[in-house]
Amino acid sequence: MRRICIKVIAILVMLLLALTSCTQREDKVINSNLEEQDIEVNPDKLKQEEPLNQSIEVSLKSISQEEYDKWVVPGYDDYYNQNGELYQLPELKAFDYPCVEGMKDNELQNKINETIKTAIFNEKFFSGPMCGVEIETTPWSEVDFPGIIYNKEILSIPVVLYWNREKAYYKSISVTIDMKTGERLCLEDIINLTEDFTYKLIYEEDFLDDKDGEVRAFLYNYYAESNMPQSEASEWFLVDLRGYEDGDEKRDRNEFYLTKKGLVLTTFSNSGSPEDINIPLENLKNFLKIESWDKSETLQLQK
Repeated sequence: MRRICIKVIAILVMLLLALTSCTQREDKVINSNLEEQDIEVNPDKLKQEEPLNQSIEVSLKSISQEEYDKWVVPGYDDYYNQNGELYQLPELKAFDYPCVEGMKDNELQNKINETIKTAIFNEKFFSGPMCGVEIETTPWSEVDFPGIIYNKEILSIPVVLYWNREKAYYKSISVTIDMKTGERLCLEDIINLTEDFTYKLIYEEDFLDDKDGEVRAFLYNYYAESNMPQSEASEWFLVDLRGYEDGDEKRDRNEFYLTKKGLVLTTFSNSGSPEDINIPLENLKNFLKIESWDKSETLQLQK
C-alpha cells in the first residue's frame, strides 16, 4: 500500500512539473523543426496596421500676407477693367486653402497639408495665365473647393480658381492625395490610361454621363474628323490625356477631380469645349489603379 502511494505522489509531481514548464514557456513558439524561438513584437509594424478609416475634418486656413503679396498682388499690377479703372484687390481671406485636422499621425497630417498648399500656390497653376488671356499673370478674385471627398485611401479636393471678371473665366485642378503617404496622385496614378479607355470615351455609348450628347459630339468631331481610323483617333486622344507621347518625359496631369459618382476630366475647360467630361464610377472599374471610392464621404469645409 505504501509503494502505491509513493508511485501516485511521484506521478503527481511529474504532472505539476510539466504544467509549470508549459506556463513558463508561454512566450515561446515551436516551429516545424521542433526548435524553440522567441516571439518578437515589432511596435512599428503594429503602428502601420492601425485602421486608416479615422475621422478627420477639413478646415480653411489663411495664407500669410507675404504669400498674398507673392501670389495675388502681381496679377493686379497695372491691370484695368473695361471701364479703365484698376481692379480692386480681393481680400486676403478669399484665398484661404483647405487643411486636414484630426489625424493621429501629426507628421503625416503636416505633409498632407503642405502637399495641398503647394499644389495650389505654384508658378504653373496660380501664376500661369488663363487660357486665351495673354498676360503674364492673371488677376484671380478667389479660390473655391466644391465637393471634397474622403475615404481611408484618398482625399480628393477640386480646386477652382476664378478670374476677376464676374467669374466668367476660371481654371481648375484636382488635389488628390494618398492618405497613407501624403503624396499627390496624378491622373495616371488613378486611371490606367490606354487606347481602349480613350476609344470608349469617343465611340462607346453610355460610357460618359452626357444626357444631351454635347460632350460626345465634341469628342467625336474633334478626334474622329475626316473619317480618321478609330485606332488613330484613340491614340491621339490618349496623347492629349497623358500630355506626352511614348518615349517622352512623363507629365503629371491633374486636370480632373473625383466625385462620389465618378471622375470628371477638366482637361478641356476654358478652351471653347464642354467644361466637364463626366465618367460614371461603374464604367471605370476595369481601368482603376486604386480602390474604388464609391463608399467615400463628402466633407464639409469648416469655416
